[in-house]
Parts: sequence; structure tokens; C-alpha cells
Amino acid sequence: MIDFFITAKREDFYGRITHLMVHRNQNGQPSSDYRIETKDQVVNSIESIFKKEYYTWYSNRPGAKVEVISVNGNKFLRTDRNQTSKDNLDNLPNF
Repeated sequence: MIDFFITAKREDFYGRITHLMVHRNQNGQPSSDYRIETKDQVVNSIESIFKKEYYTWYSNRPGAKVEVISVNGNKFLRTDRNQTSKDNLDNLPNF
């Protein structure tokens, strides 16, 4: 079950995701209110015992499930399970 939608990202100077715009799932759509969460907050929420599910939101429809991948001890948010050592939410707009 989708708990949250990620609609945008903020990156640092090196292109690494630092923050995400997160909306609650409201009947299959992002709620109008949102909060800004750090990447670490989203990682912790996905990995917690409650296993919150985050999905991207593209062009007025749900996108892919966001998962946490660990590569060499570093954690990345990805919509695919390959072992590339970077986040891959590039299609999300920046804020």
C-alpha cells in the first residue's frame, strides 16, 4: 500500500539528493499539504519496522516504488534494484 508520494527533490552542489517533498497518499493522489524530509528521514522510514512505502509521482500519476539500496555502506534511494552507487530519482523536478 502506498503511504507517501515523493513529488520533488533538492540536490546539493554535487547532484546528491539532500531533501524530498513528501505528500501523504490521499485516495491514490498526493495530498495538497506536504512536508520536506531529509533523505535520511525517508531512508529511515522505509527501513523502519513499520516499512512505510514511498512512490514517485510523475505527470499526474503514481510512478515507481522507491527503495533503499546499500552499496559499500552508503544508502541510496532508487526505483530500480541495481547496485549503482547513486540515487536515481532524476526524473523528479527540483525545488
